[in-house]
Amino acid sequence: MEARELRIGNYVKVNCLSSNEEPGAIRKVAGVGLDIDFDNGTTRELIAVEGIELSEEWLVRFGFVKCESLEKYSDGFYEIIKDGGVYWVCMGPFKVQRKGANYVHEFQNLLHSLTGKELTKE
Repeated sequence: MEARELRIGNYVKVNCLSSNEEPGAIRKVAGVGLDIDFDNGTTRELIAVEGIELSEEWLVRFGFVKCESLEKYSDGFYEIIKDGGVYWVCMGPFKVQRKGANYVHEFQNLLHSLTGKELTKE
């Protein structure tokens, strides 16, 4: 993972955390070794941070509702479709990005670029 992929508020996990610990939201990225401060008060180096795979659970946490279609979710404006193992943001029949989102932070960044709003857990 590269620092330029991350924004304040992105949810990521630290690869040394046990599987039952909740991933944290980034509060600050700074320093020569690119230390990342999390909302829970911990600090880790960038090298220890990895993306969280985007899943139905995360879409629901962000307020999207599963539609009748097996791999389709909506927030009332955007539709999220899983195609080829990758999530795509759509407006009507059109995909609004050139590359699908595989990770939570990618999805957060994409929605922020489209709406100007932070995507947080409900």
